[in-house]
Amino acid sequence: MTAGKKTAADASAPGHWATLNVRQAADSYDGEQLIVVDTDGIAVLDVLADRPKVLWRELDPTYRVLQLARTPSACSAIVDHEASVSIWRWDMPGWQLRMRRSTGSHATATITNASGYLIALEPDPETGSPRLNVGQPGNPPYLKNLPPEHAYRLLASGNAHALASAKDTTTTVEIGLGTSAGPQVRATFPNIGQGDVGMREHAGTITLWHRDGAHSGCNGRRTACQFAPGALMTVSDRPARKAASGLVAR
Repeated sequence: MTAGKKTAADASAPGHWATLNVRQAADSYDGEQLIVVDTDGIAVLDVLADRPKVLWRELDPTYRVLQLARTPSACSAIVDHEASVSIWRWDMPGWQLRMRRSTGSHATATITNASGYLIALEPDPETGSPRLNVGQPGNPPYLKNLPPEHAYRLLASGNAHALASAKDTTTTVEIGLGTSAGPQVRATFPNIGQGDVGMREHAGTITLWHRDGAHSGCNGRRTACQFAPGALMTVSDRPARKAASGLVAR
């Protein structure tokens, strides 16, 4: 990935800073330090330095970080080590390790949000149909059987987690926040594929986007929502959007 920062000559435009050889970068940062995943584990980079400078490291090359999410106060990751998958959670910004537990499932896909809330897709042991398994490791999980005719994808960013469900050309995204199993936002995107949806949570705002393939270049559609705890909003990627009480679509 290529990272840029402002130069003294033109404070309004980013300048080229460095090209980073990383597997993943956190989708938000504090303006000074960027968390990335590379071949040696997790690294914290000083983005104010003239060149990339590693300030802190977690794990080592024997650990493979499959997915990572962070907020200013927490960072969690799904980690594969010697064929065993586990969830790790640190308090930020000091990187105090607060949790390291096995995911304990035979999931086909597993992610976490920054709170360490585990979200997994797995086959139902009796029917083989897809099943959603969510919860805090060590506590009884919330299980939900899913229609087998849909295609599913898990999303996580910051403190948010989501299940994207696609059937035919319509994709529905159900988003929860923190340790909430139930959705707080439900968004529907018509005429797209399931893999086209992305999500970012930062400072209490959820942004969803997709590219529908009907336009060339960087044309896309974007929906942003502010969270109000306990509320549920349904939005649709159509000209008329409705907001429920306590939530604003913008």
